[in-house]
Amino acid sequence: MHPLTNEIGKFIPSDRIRVTRYDPLVRTPFFRSVQVPDEIRNLESFTIIQTASADEISKVLKLANIRKLPVYVRQGMGVISPDVTRPEPPGSLILDLSKMHWINPNFDRHHVEVGPAVSEWDLNKALHPEGYGYPELIGPVTWCGSLVSLNSSGRSVDPYIGKPRNYVLGMEVVLPTGEIVETGSESLRRVCGFDLGQLVIGGQCMFGVITNLRLQLLKSPKDICGALVHFDSLASLGKAVSSIYKNHAPYPQVLEILNRSYLEAMEFEGKISEAVLMMATDGWAPGEAQWKQEQLIKHMQSEGCIDVEIQSSEDWAKLLLFREAGLSKLSPKGLVMLTGEVMDYPIDKLSIVLPAMRKLQLELMETYPGIDTYIIGHIGAGSFHPTVVAPVEWGYRKLHEVVKDCRKKILAFKLEHGATIGEQGIFPEHIGWYQGTYDDVHWKSMQLVKGALDPNGILNPIRYSHMQEANALP
Repeated sequence: MHPLTNEIGKFIPSDRIRVTRYDPLVRTPFFRSVQVPDEIRNLESFTIIQTASADEISKVLKLANIRKLPVYVRQGMGVISPDVTRPEPPGSLILDLSKMHWINPNFDRHHVEVGPAVSEWDLNKALHPEGYGYPELIGPVTWCGSLVSLNSSGRSVDPYIGKPRNYVLGMEVVLPTGEIVETGSESLRRVCGFDLGQLVIGGQCMFGVITNLRLQLLKSPKDICGALVHFDSLASLGKAVSSIYKNHAPYPQVLEILNRSYLEAMEFEGKISEAVLMMATDGWAPGEAQWKQEQLIKHMQSEGCIDVEIQSSEDWAKLLLFREAGLSKLSPKGLVMLTGEVMDYPIDKLSIVLPAMRKLQLELMETYPGIDTYIIGHIGAGSFHPTVVAPVEWGYRKLHEVVKDCRKKILAFKLEHGATIGEQGIFPEHIGWYQGTYDDVHWKSMQLVKGALDPNGILNPIRYSHMQEANALP
């Protein structure tokens, strides 16, 4: 039993307090089939507290500060690879925010207030009848609190769609010391100057727990036009994407890269080329989406694409489902995704880094026979994922060592070519990139900010405690 369980039980019902086995993996769908040895799973159990309000979170954090005991909240963690031990050690007290689910639109003030556990899909479903909706960023089941805590734009084209930060008018936040604060305002004009909320957005739940969001309403586009654009090489695809900006072509709403190895492994039923773009445009005026599509197709043809397939609304919906669920086909094949490392490059480097990364992937496949590798991702913003998969039968320890080495080599590539981390957060998975990119002054400045808001190191301390080896086995 966790030392705080009895005291927390005085204000949270027992049916919202549970104990679960320790697991070093964050069990996303990618990693559910990985069997972890019992000597690791049998370490001290987690205590999960299901909170229903900011007030309950405040009470837990104030109690934890008195007792100097850490509290963990998964909000804003991002994707964790199997070689990165989850940032909640054995015996952790973890807050579960899943009951904090509400959607309260205010159409007169042109905003909507949502709980942190509201998913992208739930929010859009509620607002669609009124003509409002948000671009799908990471995926339909992703919680709004996590999106804002990461400030992740996922598959969207950042210069066109922006980041979650651009939609946030205000928030309710519980600080690490337990105080509840309101940020922003109910005005459509965002705060000018100092704003504590801007620190929390993208702060990965290290400076506070988001407990309510006030989002500006966005009008849903009237039309969306989709297409598949085929190229004979990764280099030519990269050149075509980068020149969208240089040549002032319309911004696409969606621009995803799928390479041949991914399409073949995921058993794509359509035409397969060396490199393919999923491209969509949207519009609010009659004919706007189609006009944008026509301009982008002309651009792609001038840059050497080898084929364009216009998609009906039904076919485009199927393509989005294929892209969303594609990696779910790994498990039936006895495979597990080891890493989908984040690569965000200056747009003019794409024609160089895409083929260079593919070369590195092929070298990794020679080093570790049995793995497979793909390139997928949100190329419209210069982002892609060099994905590595392996047989689940290798077992946890071998998978851990293989992905550790693969990510070490990919990290060196990222630093050599100037990649950033613009999508899935920094800590703990990308701490190596952070250390290699920023100097010690940057790191110490961030530690000072963390210390000012969390003087006792209570909230998610493992994510940001030191320049530790984040991928040591427990």
